[in-house]
Amino acid sequence: MKQTLTIAAVLALLVAGCTAGGGGDLVVVSKTLKKQAHTVGAEFGAMATSVESLFWVEGSLKNAGQEERKNVVIRFTCTDGTSTHILVAQVPQVAPGATVPFKTRRFRTPGEIQMVDEDPEIYAD
Repeated sequence: MKQTLTIAAVLALLVAGCTAGGGGDLVVVSKTLKKQAHTVGAEFGAMATSVESLFWVEGSLKNAGQEERKNVVIRFTCTDGTSTHILVAQVPQVAPGATVPFKTRRFRTPGEIQMVDEDPEIYAD
């Protein structure tokens, strides 16, 4: 019985550590939602074309801690009013005290999106 409780406690601590964000001393110091119009169909001589936009987030990330952070993942929540979209940036490493740039993957949509007014989720090894 004690062994089962110990295993359950260890698993609970592991889950809490994984879901807490793990960013610690990592702080997004700037973030901007960028947009680029993109015409679909015109480059292949199609009769019908449509205009979509590419969206991504650019900014900078600061490591205010004393240890190097590796494999940093930053998740920004965006919405078009009806759906939620997650834009993700990956930074291989951030030295102690350093500020580094980041850029999320691009998201293509025919509509407009905007960032949700909340802090991004930051995860690191």
